[in-house]
Amino acid sequence: MNTSSLPYNSQATFTPPSALDLIHIQKALVLAPHPDDETIGCGGLLALLAEQGTPAHIILVSDGSGAGALSEGSDIRRQQEFAQALSVLGPTITWECWQLPDGALFQANDLQQRLNTAIKDYQPSVLLAPWLQDMHPDHAIVGHTAQQAHLQQNLPQGVLFYEVWSPLPANLILDISPVWQKKQAALQLHVTALEHCDYPRATEALAAYRSLLLTTLEQDGQYAEAYYGLDWKTQSATTETISIRYATKRDAHSLTQLFCDVFKHQVPDVWWHTKYAGQMIAGTVAVDDKQQVIAYDGALVRSGTWQ
Repeated sequence: MNTSSLPYNSQATFTPPSALDLIHIQKALVLAPHPDDETIGCGGLLALLAEQGTPAHIILVSDGSGAGALSEGSDIRRQQEFAQALSVLGPTITWECWQLPDGALFQANDLQQRLNTAIKDYQPSVLLAPWLQDMHPDHAIVGHTAQQAHLQQNLPQGVLFYEVWSPLPANLILDISPVWQKKQAALQLHVTALEHCDYPRATEALAAYRSLLLTTLEQDGQYAEAYYGLDWKTQSATTETISIRYATKRDAHSLTQLFCDVFKHQVPDVWWHTKYAGQMIAGTVAVDDKQQVIAYDGALVRSGTWQ
């Protein structure tokens, strides 16, 4: 495939995910299609909520029987493992199980009604669910049901979608480094699931990769969870938006000035234009709300990084 012929938009922009500040969550209702989804997708968030004393209630939607792929009695064992994992993430976390058939949640005609009733009873400020475009059909239908519930009931802080089998377009990022050991320990308790897949390895890889979105730029030992916030609301002041786009010739003066500010070394105004502007893709710039260039070549920290 000749990639040189692929089109690209030099004005394309990317807004980095904002930090997810859990202090604003009053009460969380979490949907887990299967035992282990809660730990893989949002175990760090649950542990952090428990540490700050925020109530969280988990609904295990399916019976966890494995849709016939697991041995008899696996549903009971997995529910026990689920309870043990939650006790590690936070002893104050409560839960219930709807016992719907694993692998066939799309056939549960009362799923929407069940969730709407649960929201009215529990009165959460925010709902958490798997990404509604997750490749697992059980995850997708639960995510879609969560979206519909919010559209019908207008949750105060909307829906936070988490990722399990499929990456989501993250607009929120949560640093879970302080509770990473808890998340690991909780996942190890899902013994039945771990007999079939190496979830610890995959989960660590995903959390390490997502740490690249933290403003500290992948420091050693950092882990993160990514979320898509649908109508996510906080009481904090509006934060500055940083956008990423390809650099163009009109950025030459700003980039030259940025270079001088970072390296304390004066260069001619034509320096950047002469050195980089003739390249097919002349790097990327980060710009603030006022369209001021604050970083070059993908760096997202205000001090500026030159690569």
